Amino acid sequence: MSIVSVMKEVKAAIAGGTAFNPEPLTRPEAQRIIAEAKKGRLTSGETKVIVDTFELPRRAFTMAVGEGPSYRLSAAAAETFNRFFAELGVPVGDSEAAVRTKIQNVIQNVGANLDRHALSTAPKTTNLVATRFYSPGVGGSLETAYVDASKKHFYWSVQNASARLPEKFYGPFPL
Repeated sequence: MSIVSVMKEVKAAIAGGTAFNPEPLTRPEAQRIIAEAKKGRLTSGETKVIVDTFELPRRAFTMAVGEGPSYRLSAAAAETFNRFFAELGVPVGDSEAAVRTKIQNVIQNVGANLDRHALSTAPKTTNLVATRFYSPGVGGSLETAYVDASKKHFYWSVQNASARLPEKFYGPFPL
């Protein structure tokens, strides 16, 4: 429905826990969060909120200062989120490897014609799901795909890792 309504569902689902005693986020709660996002047309912002909800308990944090999530995902909730991500084609969770392979295939097919898809201005990537690719070697580049699940496409960015040159964006490419 909206980013705010999805965030309210997330807050309701994770209420009550602390970093030292996290509450489980259960399958019914995950289903309510996803159902709220699916009301109307699913936006990239709503997708990003759900991705962040899925990924936050998996990030590193320091218990010494009480940082970290106040919840943990139950196995059933993780399964529910993974099905949702696979349905959308988002590079997160169990579907990450398959979506990354799709992205790499698209970029390989574009090949030397990548400059034809160059963008004059960078797209807004705040609500897009980012997945990083690295080119090996000295002077290699940091390559990132920014996936917009609502539009079923992605933007490709390339930045020279050693020279700190500005990031160049290409796309959008279909997923």
